[in-house]
Amino acid sequence: MPSLTKTEATDRAATVAVDSYHVALDLTGQEVFRSVTTIRFRSELPEQETFVDLRPSALRSVTLNGTALDPGRLADGRFPSAASPPTTN
Repeated sequence: MPSLTKTEATDRAATVAVDSYHVALDLTGQEVFRSVTTIRFRSELPEQETFVDLRPSALRSVTLNGTALDPGRLADGRFPSAASPPTTN
């Protein structure tokens, strides 16, 4: 996974404000566990492309504002996403 650069961090901080993270873990597996992560964020520039950093053993689904996105878009530990209309996500 490429490291987040200072320029990327500055750009993201100027356009995206994270309100909360909620992580639910299922630790009943032997070596691999399931998790569901919800990120609530706001975007001042919704058309601005950004990304979520993650490194799952398997990405089963991604939903943004109720719309399913293609998990296959995950590349190098980054899932790209435009925030869509000005709203809380």
